[in-house]
Amino acid sequence: MLTLIEVFDEHFSKVKFDKKLGKALFQYQLRYINQNREHIEFFGSNLLGVHVVRFKDSDVLRLYNDILDIDYYRLVTDIRKVTTIQHEFKVSGDVFNLTCMYMLHRVLTSKDMSDQDRHRAAYDIGLIFFYRCIAAILSYYFRYPSDPKIAQAAYARLSNKFLIKKLGSWYRVMEYRAKDLVSTSGLHYKPLVAFNDDSLVVYAINDSQGRIRDLVKNYYSEFVKVHNEGESIAVTSSTYFDQEGEETIKEKTKSVESYVSYIRHVVIDKDSFIKDDLLNVVININSNTSYRMVKNILNWMTQHYNDGKHHDKVDEFLKLTIVYSFYLIQQHISSSHQRDYAYILNQLKNLYLSTRSTDPELMKLRDLGEQIVRLSSDKTVSNSLIMASRTSVILYITLRALIK
Repeated sequence: MLTLIEVFDEHFSKVKFDKKLGKALFQYQLRYINQNREHIEFFGSNLLGVHVVRFKDSDVLRLYNDILDIDYYRLVTDIRKVTTIQHEFKVSGDVFNLTCMYMLHRVLTSKDMSDQDRHRAAYDIGLIFFYRCIAAILSYYFRYPSDPKIAQAAYARLSNKFLIKKLGSWYRVMEYRAKDLVSTSGLHYKPLVAFNDDSLVVYAINDSQGRIRDLVKNYYSEFVKVHNEGESIAVTSSTYFDQEGEETIKEKTKSVESYVSYIRHVVIDKDSFIKDDLLNVVININSNTSYRMVKNILNWMTQHYNDGKHHDKVDEFLKLTIVYSFYLIQQHISSSHQRDYAYILNQLKNLYLSTRSTDPELMKLRDLGEQIVRLSSDKTVSNSLIMASRTSVILYITLRALIK
């Protein structure tokens, strides 16, 4: 009798579950929720059906081709030979879902990762699994975008027993479910660690997906009621604060997608984007450049963001800056410094200036930043000033997003 672990172990024999893979999984899940405006707005919202969110075949193949270096189609063929599961079941028989459970097993039992890296990687795999779940469920209920006013009215009618009502955004629902899935006290933790009973692996998939499905199904029933009754209210937005009325860095880094969206919005308005007091803070921390030069670079970005020739370059630079800075904050900033912006910027400065790093994402960010600095500056500017100004611009964009 052929089992899941036998097939997966064979196909994953060359995959090393270490910190490098963990980081790649983190970047994969961030890229998914930030891949377009629809995804960014959906995960930052609490509305149902307003945004078109899909988990495409290209998203599936990117995991296998770019992250795992595994032949997806050969894996599908071999998984179909396993006799311990029902392959006709769309959810529990889905190879991507089964792969997520297997990766959780490998991460949770990995000896090549620290406890912190192991927990982070398991959490990111959980997020990826639930992104796939919510996207599939939404595509079933909504072929086309719904009316925002009807969606808002439906949300307003939900009781506090709804997880989306308690947490306030779909990203936080995904986060909650991912944490629950990989918690040591969770229902599925021990079966996934052992991975020696395929029926329990199938149950972990069905139960986890079912919790999201039930939430959407019950929310959708309220949506239908509002639609039939012709009720609607104006769309509103909410901001979440801690008990002292201040958002913490920890909470902000959890919802990075909303900050990418915010910086893209604010960059087109020079007066909103460029704040002299924030610029002075950055220059005091990275004094190797000048206030005037950094401000000129920021002005250039504002002026050229909607320029067809430079839009893609500026937009990618903004996105990478937010995503990578927030990744560094998550990895290197302790909870005791969550509100100390000066400390955060100093740490980020040192991390960005580190010559030892060969991270391709950092290399890409540096390259884009240098291109923008050169495009916006006098050609006689020295290389050292260009590099220092690039770092200052990265720090400024990060700070501008953090205090949004």
